[in-house]
Amino acid sequence: MPANITPIFLFSPARSGSTLSQRIMASHPAIATAAEPFFLLPLLSCLKTSGNRLEEDIYAVYNHAHMRMAMQQFCKLFPDGEAEYLDEVRSLATRLYRKAADPPAQYFLDKTPAYHMFVEEIIDLFPDARILFLWRNPLSIVASHLAFGGGLWNLYWAERNLYRALKDLARAYRSHRGRACVLHYEDLLNHPVETWEKVFRYLDLEFDPAQLRDFSTVDLPGPAGDPNRLLPQFQALNPASLEKWRGMFTNPLRKAWIRRYLRWLGSEDLELMGYDLEQLLAAVDSIPTTGKFLRTDLVRMPYGFLYRIFEFRILRHKFNALRAGERVYVHTGVLDWP
Repeated sequence: MPANITPIFLFSPARSGSTLSQRIMASHPAIATAAEPFFLLPLLSCLKTSGNRLEEDIYAVYNHAHMRMAMQQFCKLFPDGEAEYLDEVRSLATRLYRKAADPPAQYFLDKTPAYHMFVEEIIDLFPDARILFLWRNPLSIVASHLAFGGGLWNLYWAERNLYRALKDLARAYRSHRGRACVLHYEDLLNHPVETWEKVFRYLDLEFDPAQLRDFSTVDLPGPAGDPNRLLPQFQALNPASLEKWRGMFTNPLRKAWIRRYLRWLGSEDLELMGYDLEQLLAAVDSIPTTGKFLRTDLVRMPYGFLYRIFEFRILRHKFNALRAGERVYVHTGVLDWP
């Protein structure tokens, strides 16, 4: 176990190439990591934080909003209040990162895309941490989500990542860009040596170009992360993959959706990320229109709208529990199967 460890936080939306970046960095002996630790989320979600509405987003058998209220009241018993609780969270996290690392590691890389919900709190909580922001063309992010589902429309599963995550990260990067190192997925593939030399200079480490080959042998402990990371096509850098998104936006419904989404992101945030709104719209317009996926989209897009309203996954869980004779907890009490 190393005597000291410094956290590295890699902030990015899901499907942005963060697992590839993590594996390349983990091929250096000074950097330890695990697939996606996640453990800071419950430690921070119990507190009232700026811009978060987690009491409306978290579903549990207990009342999460009440738990947050109780934790905030509990923190008032400490001499320094919530600040003292956060000091203990930082101490705990540092100890856990150190226990999870083997010598000669100097850093522990925590790559958890869901940290976008607390990105500014995490940056403030770890003043000595190294901060990386990874951006990717939003067209490729959306296409990657679709490809993950075999090309069928599935974006209702990814709304938090596509909408809230990008805005959360853009806001945090705007506030902390002087402290952070930024990289783009496109540069990872087109200019890998120059890109990673910049990152490792930021970390005060030597970069060996052999890491761009050795990462293929890196496996990440833990069940989280991208399950496709060890497939043969992900064992080498492939710049040709940057244009694969075009095959996902050929029918009129998808073109209309992606144009609306890009305009929602807006030119200001896109420019901050390193992309130009008009160029992205022109790229969409340049794709020949076909009927690919049109029939299934006509069904799955309305289903996605209903899914967002009724939270079918939660309803399905409750229904299956009722069928199994279990108790189902609802807001008004406990419902028993008759």
